[in-house]
Amino acid sequence: MKMYLDICLEHVKYNPYTRQISHPKFTAVTNKKLFDFYITVYEKLPVKAALTYATLTKNKPLKEKLKMYKSVMEKLDGMTKIFDYFLNSQWIYEHKMADIIW
Repeated sequence: MKMYLDICLEHVKYNPYTRQISHPKFTAVTNKKLFDFYITVYEKLPVKAALTYATLTKNKPLKEKLKMYKSVMEKLDGMTKIFDYFLNSQWIYEHKMADIIW
């Protein structure tokens, strides 16, 4: 795992984002169930697999880091659910000055 992190850091050091050719790929997901599926497959399952690996190999530092990462992910998920209405719905802020300006 350490070797993989070292390779990633070396790549970022010598190839910063401003010098990379391709743009990051993203897809807008409008279906909530599909979004939850993507989050589960790409974020939650790898963490569970890594936690299982750390538990089986008794790698305590890796296990502590993964527990911290998992708690951060859960907090972000909670924050996303709090602001879900504002992110996915259209809401209108009404103000008297807005009517005058338009």
